[in-house]
Amino acid sequence: MNIQHHIPETMLLDYMSGQLNPEFSFIVSCHLEYCATCRSRVEPMLAIGGNALETIEPQKMEMSAQDILLSLQQTSDDIKIPKTLSTRTSVIPSKSELFDEDVLRSLKYQFLCPGVRQHIFKLDDRKPSATSPRILWNDPGIAVPSHGHHGTELTQVLVGGYYDGDRAFTKGNIQIVGHQSRHQPTAMDDGPCMVLAAAEAPLNFKNILPRLLQPLFKI
Repeated sequence: MNIQHHIPETMLLDYMSGQLNPEFSFIVSCHLEYCATCRSRVEPMLAIGGNALETIEPQKMEMSAQDILLSLQQTSDDIKIPKTLSTRTSVIPSKSELFDEDVLRSLKYQFLCPGVRQHIFKLDDRKPSATSPRILWNDPGIAVPSHGHHGTELTQVLVGGYYDGDRAFTKGNIQIVGHQSRHQPTAMDDGPCMVLAAAEAPLNFKNILPRLLQPLFKI
């Protein structure tokens, strides 16, 4: 395991305090599943949070603990989980399965451009959008169209790896892009690259064809 690109301290703090959006929180949790270094950085935060909770005076609850448990049970009973991930839009498999190439290959993908496909996940009942988490599959040596960003983008490498300029991102590494500078990640030549990605806003493509297709592909 060669993880050189980790989650910044500020983002870990936002994750632990519940300040990250659901899409980014899921990607951070996937990184923590694979990266022992970042897990070790989270442990002191958990300890600090636990100590802080012990100093807070108890408050009267509007609902009893039993009522809350019953409410949670009813909510869980209403959630429908498909038996197979057989559509281009699906619920997210377990974090350990996301690093399994066979599981990722079993998904159905949408063509984006030659050598690049995507599978969009649903975190809840919202319709898929440009901010939805997705698996991006690049064939060996294939680059995604050059693009910039209107906000932050998180990319967690699940299988293979890619180059972005002079930096390499392999399995387990995470890339966080939060600027408008254009870049063009390119899959390594030794196999397909599969990543889990989410962005705060639609991508900013330079060429007109990707811009015209953005509403269709929800990117």
